[in-house]
Amino acid sequence: MQRRTGNGTIDQKSKNQNEIYRLLWQEGRLSKQDLMLALGLSLPTVTSHLTELCDAGLVVENGTFGNTGGRNAKGYSIDFSARLALGVDLNKTHISVVVVDLHGDILHSVVERRVYEKAPAYYKRLGELVASAIEGVQVTKEQLLGVGISVQGLLSKDRKEVIFGPILDNQGETVEIYTQHIPYYCELFHDSDSAAFAEMWVSPELVNGVYLSLSTNLGGALIIGREIFSGSGFTAGKLEHMALYPGGKLCYCGKHGCADSYCALTYLTDEIGDGTLTSFFQTLEKGEQTAKERWNRYLDDLAVLAHNMYTLIDSDVILGGYLAPYAGPYLEELKTRAYALNGVLPGQDYLKLARFQTEAVAAGSALRLIDAFIKGV
Repeated sequence: MQRRTGNGTIDQKSKNQNEIYRLLWQEGRLSKQDLMLALGLSLPTVTSHLTELCDAGLVVENGTFGNTGGRNAKGYSIDFSARLALGVDLNKTHISVVVVDLHGDILHSVVERRVYEKAPAYYKRLGELVASAIEGVQVTKEQLLGVGISVQGLLSKDRKEVIFGPILDNQGETVEIYTQHIPYYCELFHDSDSAAFAEMWVSPELVNGVYLSLSTNLGGALIIGREIFSGSGFTAGKLEHMALYPGGKLCYCGKHGCADSYCALTYLTDEIGDGTLTSFFQTLEKGEQTAKERWNRYLDDLAVLAHNMYTLIDSDVILGGYLAPYAGPYLEELKTRAYALNGVLPGQDYLKLARFQTEAVAAGSALRLIDAFIKGV
């Protein structure tokens, strides 16, 4: 809805309308008088923009405010269902699809265990799962902002193509290939970046930090000034390939000693129980020796990685990914190991558990489209 001048800048009218919309989004419910006072706008200006937003179906009247000393003032709120976005997580073991509203709530999810493959049948099934999610909440074409798709693999600067993808063997795959059976606007994202974006969404105080995606494989993202920092080559934050033990285990990238070789969750789950995290922690709680040894080694390596990232950025290190729902009882133990390595500024409490712990990658993929819409109203 924003209008731009000839030189590409947003005109004042559009700026005012966006400020009204975003303030309603933040506060939940306000009167015209509230908006006038908060934004320093006149009553005719506020009334005009509210009328336009209501006519567009983005804002609705929501009751009245009593005891104002005169006629009760009408309340206005965002219609969070006015626009929806889909998020997709393409993992090597499964496909997840979620539907997210303008508030950031997951309204519907579809998860299917399916091994990733570069094959027509896979892309067709992806399209079917997206269609199923849309049908699950009866999303109309007008409501749908688009589909955000996150993959394991480094992307080109324009995010149109996978330029490095040994985990899924998806190098060279493009957004057009993934979306050949999805007849909607689509964007491609890196999976860890999307998970970090979801974490920022639920953590307004998070300005700078490192997001560790502790999942089947290790991933990461740098958050600088509430933005995902991409770096000159669009590969910043990909800490899975930091040399944790130079000359150590072979990594899927072809080098030896990368952090992924030690902090990927497969180190815990391989050959223990049924290969799932749930089974691993059940075995650990029973005191099984092999599980205890692996967990101790894993905590040591994760502590080193966390310490190195904190030393680099001097901000919170956030533990996300599949491990996050299981890590709570062991957080203090990890802190003890990591903080013991800090000899410069001891006493800093920087390790945090992620708040967004369920379908963070898929949700973050949708939230990036939601965020762009909110900024553009």
